[in-house]
Amino acid sequence: MKQEAELRETLSSAEEIAIPIDLLKRFTRTPVEVAVELSGTTIRLATNSDVMRDRLSMFLPAAKISCNARVFWRIVVEPEHEACDESPKVHRMSHGGLAYVRIGHWSFLAYDWKAHRGVSFISENLASNEKMFSQYFLPALLSLLNESIEASL
Repeated sequence: MKQEAELRETLSSAEEIAIPIDLLKRFTRTPVEVAVELSGTTIRLATNSDVMRDRLSMFLPAAKISCNARVFWRIVVEPEHEACDESPKVHRMSHGGLAYVRIGHWSFLAYDWKAHRGVSFISENLASNEKMFSQYFLPALLSLLNESIEASL
């Protein structure tokens, strides 16, 4: 809250002060899209990172981007704030149609099985480091997506 108060003080006009500051970055643009197909299901993934798009395209089978994709997932890649742990701890939990995977201190994936919507906020290193991507992020993403697909069959 202190950070938000400091940011509001730097704003100059009353109009700007009325706009809430989004510290959770919920409104981060994710204009880069890729579609993949898993078990006959089209999944549309949107991200703010060309590197993430390239990684997803390298590891997952492509599909035609469509508004009719059954699953939609947003992946926000954030800049590193601290040195990245090369072997982060992975924690997972699910309950009541929601699933959550945390990778290290700064990255997570969350999925709502009923809405078929997912969101991830991940560190830049997790996207740019091929070993970290394939060892941590990709298995977590595929696990959540495959569970969702199997549950809906």
